[in-house]
Amino acid sequence: MNPSELHSHTISRELEVINTNFRMFMKDFPSLYQAAEMVNGMYVDLIYDKLFSGQPSSWKTSAMLMLHGAHQSWVVSYLMTAGCHNDIGLMAARRAIEFTCYISKVHRNDNRAGLWFEAQKYLWTQNEDALQLRKEFGCFSIPSAYFGENYRHLRHLLVFHDFSSEFGVHANYGTLIHKFHEDKNGTLTFTMQDIKNGIGNVRSLGIIILLGHKILNSVVTVLKEEIKDFDNVQSNLTNLRSMIRRAKLEVGEVEFRGNIPRPILEALDSDENPDFDKRFEDLRERYPRKT
Repeated sequence: MNPSELHSHTISRELEVINTNFRMFMKDFPSLYQAAEMVNGMYVDLIYDKLFSGQPSSWKTSAMLMLHGAHQSWVVSYLMTAGCHNDIGLMAARRAIEFTCYISKVHRNDNRAGLWFEAQKYLWTQNEDALQLRKEFGCFSIPSAYFGENYRHLRHLLVFHDFSSEFGVHANYGTLIHKFHEDKNGTLTFTMQDIKNGIGNVRSLGIIILLGHKILNSVVTVLKEEIKDFDNVQSNLTNLRSMIRRAKLEVGEVEFRGNIPRPILEALDSDENPDFDKRFEDLRERYPRKT
């Protein structure tokens, strides 16, 4: 193997590349971009207009913070994936999923909301109180505390959380696999961005948009009784689902050069995903259940 080559770029140049990639996606895949803006708009609408009225409570405060955390994390995930930093996109997506899971745990439960706040104070403390608190915090443990039927709406998110851990969070080969290539002379070239064929990067971006939709569905499922003008939110989710289908078709047209096979077209209209269901069962077998 010849000595490796690292393309010399300044940090400002790397930022320019992210911006260029992002604008390319906006221009070449307008439905993808529009779907992303609709996801973002729904987060904003929930946080600033549609959620919570009446008496304040600890669980409402924590749920609102968690929703903001999910939104902020998803936006970072989308921006980094659009910039072809897919591993960082997965890392942020994983955090968005965690906030979403926690919302389900604190819903109408001030004790758990208080536990979530308190646990942050003792993350690096080793005294007896801190150890007991961390033990109690097991009720938030992902994925094992979310296998019950009450959390069915989180199942696809749990599978994606597991995937993100392997390919976006840990320091393993999976996080680097698309960041170098070897030429015929055996010379390695490294890049900051992911080197994929064009449709591979577009597909990654589509997955992040779909994830944002699934997070919103989960939040609305859990907080539906706390949402003002719920029918309007449901209508917006239906419109978003239609836009996401258009975005899928847009990607499919490119991937299959304008001739999408019928089984693929049928899959675009289906919410069923046997592969995800199987992966969830595998996940449940690997982790002991907590409550």
